[in-house]
Amino acid sequence: MIKLPKEVSQALKALETAGFEGYAAGACVRECLMGNEPLDWDIITPAPLESLKEIFPKADIFSKTGSVLRIDKTKDGDEEGIILDISSYRKPGPDGKAQFCGSVEEDLGGRDFTINAIADHPSVSLKDPWQGREDIKKKMVRTISDPKEAFEKEPALMLKAILLAAELDFDLPKTAHEAMMEKAGLLENIPVSQRRELLSDIITAEHAGKGLRMLAASNLMPGLVGDAALDMTRRQRELFGELAEGIDQLKLVAERRLGLLYLCFEKKGPQAIEFLDYDDKTRQHLMDAMTELTKIFFIRDKEELKAYIYKIGMERYNYVHNLAKAQRIVYPAGNVKVENRHYLMEEIIAGKEPIFIEDLAVDAQDILDEGITDSQERAAYLLELLPAVVHQKPQLNKKKELLKYARRFNKSKLSAAFRGVKWLR
Repeated sequence: MIKLPKEVSQALKALETAGFEGYAAGACVRECLMGNEPLDWDIITPAPLESLKEIFPKADIFSKTGSVLRIDKTKDGDEEGIILDISSYRKPGPDGKAQFCGSVEEDLGGRDFTINAIADHPSVSLKDPWQGREDIKKKMVRTISDPKEAFEKEPALMLKAILLAAELDFDLPKTAHEAMMEKAGLLENIPVSQRRELLSDIITAEHAGKGLRMLAASNLMPGLVGDAALDMTRRQRELFGELAEGIDQLKLVAERRLGLLYLCFEKKGPQAIEFLDYDDKTRQHLMDAMTELTKIFFIRDKEELKAYIYKIGMERYNYVHNLAKAQRIVYPAGNVKVENRHYLMEEIIAGKEPIFIEDLAVDAQDILDEGITDSQERAAYLLELLPAVVHQKPQLNKKKELLKYARRFNKSKLSAAFRGVKWLR
C-alpha cells in the first residue's frame, strides 16, 4: 500500500460516494513504490465521462475521446500542488486506438510495461497482476506481453523501454534485447516526429549514457541517425563510447547533448542531422556543431570575437560556445580557449563595446541626412561596413567619427575593402 496525497484520496472518496470504484495507477504508483513523491497522478475508474463531469464539476475535460478529466492544483502557483488525471478504464483496441473496458485488470493489461501496470487503493487492495513490484525490486523494464510480439505491434515500445531504463537507471531483460535486435528495422514505421522526440528524451534522461549504450547495443541507432550509424570507424566508436561515459555530467540541454552526439559521426554528422527532420532553429544549431567548433577555437582577441558574433549572431554563438564547454567535460582536454572566450566576452559586456549595427551611434538615416549619399540602399550598405571599425576601435562609436568613416568608405572602395584589417608592423 502507498500513501496518497489528500487530493487523490478525496477524488477516490468522491468516486466511491457516487458508486464507482477507483484506483491510483501507472507511473505515479511506480514512483511511490520506489520511494519518490510524484506530482503527476492518475486515477482509473469504470465511471464514464458524463458521470465524471458530474462528480468533478470543476475539473477540466482533458480528453473527450479518452474520457479524461484533469484537476490541476498547480494553477494557483502552488509549487507542491499536484496534477490529477481521472479516466475511465480503457485498453488498446485492435486498431491501436483506446477502447473502454470493464475492469481494472483489463486496463492494466493494456499497458506497456509491468512496472507501469500497478494500481492501488489503500483501503481496498493493490492490483499487481504482472508482478510489477518484483520488477521494480530487480530494476527491470519488462513488457507485459512477449517482447517480440509487443515490439512487432508497437515498434515505439523499443525506444520507450530504453527511455524508461535511462530515466530510472533500470536494465532490460535479455529477451527484450534480443527482440530489439530482431525488430530494429521496424523503427522505420514510427513517425519521424516521434523518433525525434524519443531520442531527445533519452539523451536528456538522468542516465542518458546508459540509454545511448542500450541504443547502440540493440542496433537501434540506424533508425535514429540513418546510415551514419553503419560502418562507424574505430575513432567514431571511441567518440561515441566516451560520450556515453561522460554525458551524464552535462546539463540537461537537449540541443547541446544532441550536438555532441552528431559530432561522433564526424563527416557523416550532417546527413545524420537531416535524418530526423528537425525544425529550422534546431537544425541550424546542430549544423553549427559540425561547422563552427573549429572556427571559434582560433579566435584570439576581442576584435575577432566581436566580428565572429556579428557574422553568426549572439544566439548561435552562445550555442557553439556552450557546446565547446560541454565537449571539454566529456572529452577532457585543455580548457584555455573556452576560458579565454569567456573572459573576452566579459570585457566586451563590461565595456559595452558595440557588436551589431543596432549598437552603433549612427543609423542609415544619419548617413542620408549628412548628405553622404541620397540612396537608401547605399546608406544601408555603408552602415553595414561600420561595425568592423568599432570592433577594432570601440572608442570610435560616436556619430561624428562614424560619419567620417562612412564618407571615406563611400569615396574609396579600397578603404571599404580593408576596413578592420590589422596591419603588421
